[in-house]
Amino acid sequence: MIRITETSTPDFDIFPTPSEIVVFLDKHIVGQKEPKQALAAAVYSHYLMGAAATARGMRGRRRTSNLLFAGPTGTGKTESVRLVAEFLGVPFAYMPATALTQEGYIGSKPNDIIRDLLAAANWNEDRAEFGIVFLDEIDKIRRTGSHGSLDVSGEGVQMSLLPFLDGTDYTVRRDDTTHSINTRSVLIIAAGAFQLQPPAPQVGQLPAESESTTLSLNDLADYGLIDEFIGRFSRVINYQPLTPQELKRILLTSGPVKDQQELFDLHGVQLQITSDAAEYLAQRAADAGTGARALGASITEHLQEAVAGLPHLQGTKVTLAFDAENGVHVEFDGSPQASTTAADRIRRVLPLLIRNDSSFSADDSDPKSTPASRFSDRPTITYHSNLEEFEDDFYR
Repeated sequence: MIRITETSTPDFDIFPTPSEIVVFLDKHIVGQKEPKQALAAAVYSHYLMGAAATARGMRGRRRTSNLLFAGPTGTGKTESVRLVAEFLGVPFAYMPATALTQEGYIGSKPNDIIRDLLAAANWNEDRAEFGIVFLDEIDKIRRTGSHGSLDVSGEGVQMSLLPFLDGTDYTVRRDDTTHSINTRSVLIIAAGAFQLQPPAPQVGQLPAESESTTLSLNDLADYGLIDEFIGRFSRVINYQPLTPQELKRILLTSGPVKDQQELFDLHGVQLQITSDAAEYLAQRAADAGTGARALGASITEHLQEAVAGLPHLQGTKVTLAFDAENGVHVEFDGSPQASTTAADRIRRVLPLLIRNDSSFSADDSDPKSTPASRFSDRPTITYHSNLEEFEDDFYR
């Protein structure tokens, strides 16, 4: 389970229109024009109609507004929803459907999803009821075996989710406090890859050259979802595989390179990737069929030598380049210049954040200060009043 903390308050005074939501998503999600428009319209309709029903005193009534995303991995399904929740300032909870089991068996239950949603809402029940839940890998809880056979991670999970999708009261305990919410106003989005296959050719037709990339509600039964479960969703939103051009844009403007750039910036080191290297890595990711997820692994792999030497590369430039002879490789430019960097200041604070022993001494002669003993146990996050003296150094 992943618990996502409460988001910050949005900076708008009126609920945004679908076009405004799309404009926001365009800043963060490459491609997927139609899915972004469909998601924005669905989110707008869900919250507006929910508020209208509440105003008319119809709080107990729920419209079927649950959505199902279909598309290959790494195409932005999860990130789109997470970003919308962040933009709207509503709590967001993520749960892989593969972690769920039928009632009476060991594993996660709908109550655990509610617990995550309440935690994301800082245990505010009213905010939690207007949150967003994302159920991932829904295609992996397909029905297996014949009717009547034991299927606790397939059909049994689908059955246990029916009340959750309909809008039902749930109660969870936190310490000595009981929290109760109803899921009628929660926007529930399920997602899966579904491994779409091309339709079988008719007599006299040639086999399809490419896979079908569109799924409808009528197709879901073929993937092992039961009719009762399918009926709880209003529509399917299809995410398309990212093209090499879109993957290249992700590499050059955001995503894994941007994440690595932040690490390099902390050490006073410039990082850039050439257009040729980005094009090569984007094509490899497209061929692998894992979308943007493959980009992060490629960047990490090719930069591992540079990352290992970061503390000694201050003042230099690192370039991820490509040529036919050497393939993708790292080039170093400039002479290292010894200086105190932001990374050095953060390293002074880190032992205070992750140590287990509050009597930690920075004296190297103290055996408790040696790295082996300091981090021999599993670290836990703690907070110490004596961190205040390091704040100026940390943020300088």
